[in-house]
Amino acid sequence: MELYHHPATKFVAGFIGQPNMNFLPATVTQATETTLSVDLHSGGSLTLPVKSGSVAVGTKVEVGIRPEDVAIGENITMDVSVLERLGGVTIAYGKLPDGTSFCASLDGVAPAKEGAPLSLSIDPNTCHVFTIDGTALPRLNAPTIAM
Repeated sequence: MELYHHPATKFVAGFIGQPNMNFLPATVTQATETTLSVDLHSGGSLTLPVKSGSVAVGTKVEVGIRPEDVAIGENITMDVSVLERLGGVTIAYGKLPDGTSFCASLDGVAPAKEGAPLSLSIDPNTCHVFTIDGTALPRLNAPTIAM
C-alpha cells in the first residue's frame, strides 16, 4: 500500500494497481511550495497539492490519475470506446480530446455508453505528479499507511 499511495517513480506507479494508472501530459502554469497548477494537454486545468520543489512554470510534467479516483463530473471529457460492466463497477476505456488513452473505474450503474462522450471529475487530492524523468513529486494529502 505504501508503493500504491507513495510511488517514487512513474514506473512503479504504472504497475501497481488494476486497472493501471492513467498518465496525462501537462504543462506547469504556476508553482508554489505546496501547490502546482497545470494545464492538461487534453483540456482543463488542475491545482495539485504537491511539494513542487524547483519545478518552474512552463515545465512539462505528467499527472497520474488512478481509474478508481475518477467520478462522473466536469473536469475532462472522454470518448468512451469500451465499457466493462462488472456488476458493482463499470470500467470505461476511451480517449481524451488530445488522443491520450484513459480508463475510469466508475459505479456499476454509471450513465456511460460506448461511442459517446463522458464527462469526468478528477479530485486533485488523489493525483500524482511526475517530472519528465519519471520522478514523483511528494503528495501533501496522500494517505498515511499504518502497519
